[in-house]
Amino acid sequence: MPDLWPYRPLPSITERLVWRTDIRTTPRREMRYSLRPARQEIDYTFNLSNENWGLAQEAYRKNPLGDWYVPLWWQGSPVSVASADTTIACDTNADYTGRAVIWSAKDNTTLVDIASVGPGLLTLTGAVGANHPDAWCMPVRLAYLPRIQEARLLETVSQISGTFHCRDAPDLSTTTAPCAIYIALDTSFTMTGTSIANEKTAAEQMLTDLKASAVPHDIRIVAFNKHSTTIERLDCDATKYDDLIAFVQGITASTIWQTDFAEGVSIAPAFFSAQTKPRICMIVSDGLDLIPPGTTTAAKAILDSISDVRIHGVSVGNVNTTHLRAMENTPDDGVPVIENAAGTGILSAVMQMAIADAVPVAGFPHYQGTFVATCAAAKLGRQTGSLHRPADYIDNGTGLVAIEQVREINEADMSAALARSGLGDSHRFRTWLHHLRGPDRDFWVPELGGLLSLVAQTTTTIDVRPYLPDVADYVGRHVMLNPTIFREITAATEVGSLHRLTVRSFATPTVRPRMLHRGRLRGDTVELRHMFTAAA
Repeated sequence: MPDLWPYRPLPSITERLVWRTDIRTTPRREMRYSLRPARQEIDYTFNLSNENWGLAQEAYRKNPLGDWYVPLWWQGSPVSVASADTTIACDTNADYTGRAVIWSAKDNTTLVDIASVGPGLLTLTGAVGANHPDAWCMPVRLAYLPRIQEARLLETVSQISGTFHCRDAPDLSTTTAPCAIYIALDTSFTMTGTSIANEKTAAEQMLTDLKASAVPHDIRIVAFNKHSTTIERLDCDATKYDDLIAFVQGITASTIWQTDFAEGVSIAPAFFSAQTKPRICMIVSDGLDLIPPGTTTAAKAILDSISDVRIHGVSVGNVNTTHLRAMENTPDDGVPVIENAAGTGILSAVMQMAIADAVPVAGFPHYQGTFVATCAAAKLGRQTGSLHRPADYIDNGTGLVAIEQVREINEADMSAALARSGLGDSHRFRTWLHHLRGPDRDFWVPELGGLLSLVAQTTTTIDVRPYLPDVADYVGRHVMLNPTIFREITAATEVGSLHRLTVRSFATPTVRPRMLHRGRLRGDTVELRHMFTAAA
């Protein structure tokens, strides 16, 4: 078994979460592929006496390429345990997995195996086996240490530093929760043949995977063309999933040349209105023969009336995804296309991603099925940002500089240091970061400099001092009215010297409204700086 690295570090600790994401851009859009969960790196610094430095150096010489058990010091909490105890009362807002360490001193530590983690209580697989009346309980990681560095502070004190690379960092985004799922399946005439067969195979595989997960989702399936047929099952168990699968197996392509998206989503508001679970809507279609005219706009209006729903589109056999893109509100995943029988697993993959993304994280509300980083409105330290249009500047050194546009959109960067306080707050923040999967997932962020100057309000309008030069530029943008209410601006007019912004009705008074922007993390690495205080 690997040895424990027993030395207590200095209070300032740096943790890095490192993802790997493949980002592919087009002139106006981008696709992102998360290639792995976050890796965890921890920078520790130790002040060691000559004796302890000698012991640490010799231990490292004997195991330079091996693994160590490394405590997560900033996630620890004070405990008092007896030898016969099989439970430990401690703060469990920490990343406890298989093992923990009880630390009283560098030569008085006990590694324990964890059977389960409950609120404020660790249940062990056996007794502690040692008395620790005044100790520190912490999660441990299995990690390797590529090198250690020394700086001599005094004749009797060395400062040692190193980066531990964790092998068993948990993926905090793997939890799932029951969701309310609405699935609209196109059965119009243009789906006849291969398209309807691939759609049915994809839907059946998706439902089979949901059944295997044993999560009691609420599911409504609508097969639509000009008309629709439907089935609903709540709190699904194996039998109810089988009912849904049988319904999908029985659908056929219609003889009616009409794809009416509005018909397909017409009962979505009633379905979701009775739901308190996270909401997901999936629309599957070839996007052909859209009749009556304007059905896409009508369907979007219906979907826009539903709050906090994550809408995905999946195309069947048609690479022109214009209409599905117009209805969905998840541009981070694009509109995938089921081109042939080999691609029928796409629907299940999108659903699994949507379910993972829908898991609530305390302190991070959802808007249109996407996290809102309300914490960004409370910054700490200096804020920086930039705005630019991606371009190549070609300079031959003697003549004019030629500018060639690379993308057709502007790119904006914003950065600020954010403060989190306490184990619970810190754990929720780290859980949210894991759900983002680095740059892979979009989120809403309040504009740090976008505080609107509120003058008056009703239940559907807010009057603000001019923020944008042209009132027409407000329409289609989004605003945070307070930390729990978010709206799209549907109309804007000039009222005297003020700008009146119209939004969907809200009841709670507006507090410091801010403009919202959809963004992502810039890079694959997030650095977290921790401070801890432990008994000497």
